[in-house]
Amino acid sequence: MQFRLFFLVCGMTATHVMAADVYRWTDNNGVVNYSDQAPIEKTANVQEKNLAINVIDEQGSYTMNNVSKQYPVTLYSTECGPICDDARDLLKQRGIPFTYKDPMTDKAAAKAIGQGKTGNFRLPLLKIGKKTLKGFSAQQWTAALDEAGYPKHASPNDMRHPPTPPAPLPPPPPPNPFFTR
Repeated sequence: MQFRLFFLVCGMTATHVMAADVYRWTDNNGVVNYSDQAPIEKTANVQEKNLAINVIDEQGSYTMNNVSKQYPVTLYSTECGPICDDARDLLKQRGIPFTYKDPMTDKAAAKAIGQGKTGNFRLPLLKIGKKTLKGFSAQQWTAALDEAGYPKHASPNDMRHPPTPPAPLPPPPPPNPFFTR
């Protein structure tokens, strides 16, 4: 019992120590200083940074950055129900950075996927670089992402994705003919 309490206290203390504020400033002699305490004398251009646990930067993994530059991912979708939700979730689970476009509200997106030529399109639609996949098939989408070189599993820094678009507002109720002002 005492060991459990000891490790619990140590764990809480270690977490507090690892996440710290760091100050950077240049003194009157032109020397750049770093400290966990703010400078005592008045100094211009003091920068305060909050360092999180084990975070070097928030730019994602090296592999993910390179692949996403070479083969950017764009998801064309609407609120079409479970199929579109599954498509979006697959990208989120793998930590794939993607651009979300709704061809129902974005005319440029509709034109980009050929809505202007045929008058209809099959959603969801995924573009990986120049490759286009129409309709959702988890197996096909996974194979195409693997082929492009995207990691099979997301690292914590690769969990960047746009938020799910909000559901459309319901139409206002019709006026009540029995109520007058």
